[in-house]
Amino acid sequence: YEGRLAAENDPERRSILKEARDFCLEGGTPDIHASTLPCYDAVRTELRNLYPLMEDPDPEIRVRTAYLLAWFPEEGARIIPHLMACLDREQHTQARATALVAAGLVGDHSLLPRLRPYLSVPEPLVRWAAATALARLLTTGSSPDAGGEELVARVIEELTHAATTPPSAPDVPEAVYNGGDLRGYAARALAPLAVHASHPVLPVIMDALSADTAVAAEAVIAALAGAFPGEAPPETVPFAALNAGTQHILRCVARRGPWDQYETPVENCLSNLRLPDNPAALSEYVHPADSTPSPHATPCLS
Repeated sequence: YEGRLAAENDPERRSILKEARDFCLEGGTPDIHASTLPCYDAVRTELRNLYPLMEDPDPEIRVRTAYLLAWFPEEGARIIPHLMACLDREQHTQARATALVAAGLVGDHSLLPRLRPYLSVPEPLVRWAAATALARLLTTGSSPDAGGEELVARVIEELTHAATTPPSAPDVPEAVYNGGDLRGYAARALAPLAVHASHPVLPVIMDALSADTAVAAEAVIAALAGAFPGEAPPETVPFAALNAGTQHILRCVARRGPWDQYETPVENCLSNLRLPDNPAALSEYVHPADSTPSPHATPCLS
């Protein structure tokens, strides 16, 4: 900055450069990421002092504390007992919902039986939160056990309903739930499970995310990743050999994309999966003479 100041004659530019130089002299950095990580680590070291706030008499403080804890998956083993204790005693709908979503973000597969009962509670917001948490746990780490198919179907049912008829969340800070967009959050959580649905759900997901094509593209890629887990196939798989769920996804992508978005993420994803990566070619691929799904092409959660 000193070198640039010495060569700069414009008063306005000199003022900007001086301000930046002084910021650095005080210990700041022009790289925002370099200062963000120390802030994150500073909060992380103090999490133990936040746990008591999960019992604060003010429900908004309990909501915001659970939301904050969800940002620290590295501390999941320590955080989960506090979230579970909160769920055991919590009567406030929004606080229960926030704790459930947080548990899904910092927990692991072992929480599935603990969170599953919340899919049957009367409050729609709590059921949405449970389904959101369970969807993440089901699609992270190992596959579900023998009873997993029934649970996956129930989660898909709840998230599909929330993506079309979102639950209301009165008096909850918007930041807690995806900027207040519960419908969009449900759609994004549902996307990796789309291949396991007994009916096409990707159109529902894309309808819910239609206001943001970048997020819609993200959801399509998540659906494709769920349909083709593991390493990409060495060559294009015949459409008729794909299971029904994967066929539903590809038909929707052929029809709706989203195509030609920033850095063409959907096209790149299709290309990496050895699939046609433009609307005309994919449309031709998904309408073969015989599109009967193979009974041997059974999807699995990754």
